[in-house]
Amino acid sequence: MNPAGSHEPIEDYLDDLLGCLNLPPRETRRLLAETEAHLRESAEALLRAGIAPVEAEVEAIRRFGSAREVAAAAGAARRPSVVALLAQGLWGVLTLAGLGLIAVGVSGGLAALFNAVSGPGFVGALPQTYPAPTCAYYLSIQPGATSCAQAAMWENSHDAVALRLLAGLAGAALIAAAWAWRHFARGDLSSIALRDGAVGATAAIAFAVAAALLVGLSADLAVQHGSGGVGFYLTGGLASALGAVTCALWAHRRLRHLRPWRLGGTPATA
Repeated sequence: MNPAGSHEPIEDYLDDLLGCLNLPPRETRRLLAETEAHLRESAEALLRAGIAPVEAEVEAIRRFGSAREVAAAAGAARRPSVVALLAQGLWGVLTLAGLGLIAVGVSGGLAALFNAVSGPGFVGALPQTYPAPTCAYYLSIQPGATSCAQAAMWENSHDAVALRLLAGLAGAALIAAAWAWRHFARGDLSSIALRDGAVGATAAIAFAVAAALLVGLSADLAVQHGSGGVGFYLTGGLASALGAVTCALWAHRRLRHLRPWRLGGTPATA
């Protein structure tokens, strides 16, 4: 639109600028208000210099710059710095690692439940043979066992609980660290929502793949060797499936309200 052919060049310019902007609503309103204030002040100064009203507005716009140029500059100003990107990346790594370890801890809780309900064989009786030194070690730490297989079963079922619960505690510590790090990984609400959604979606996909692999291993073990040791993999598969559903819901909640301007695209053309 040509401001010179209009009786309200500033109003027309603001309409054009609004169409070019690719910013969140709050930033859009602020930029439009600041732009209008600047143009009105500039036009008033030109009026006092003896220029006609419409020509004064046109000249104020010319000095200010085209709507596309202003919109492009505003979009570039929103691009995060390298430091900000590194901070966001560290937050994502801490969160993903923490979620993974917490899922391991949940599998340890499930292993404890299976041990109590089905006995240690369902989790710990893995169908494998052990060399003599390993058997001697298992028998030494499980003195009540009458065979290497029984000692290994007891130790495997115990480790599936104790070591996984320790991993879960480490994961909780990482999530706490990620939560504290959020203060250094700041951004506007839209970029935070996009970051959280991306991390949630990544975790959901990783958990879904892990669940499929672990449930498949447990099913294969059950078909070939019976129930012994099936719980060792099944507990991990169930915990991963729970993690996939939880993270998918989190990602959906964070991403469902995103608008095109939240994706950091280039300014629209008028």
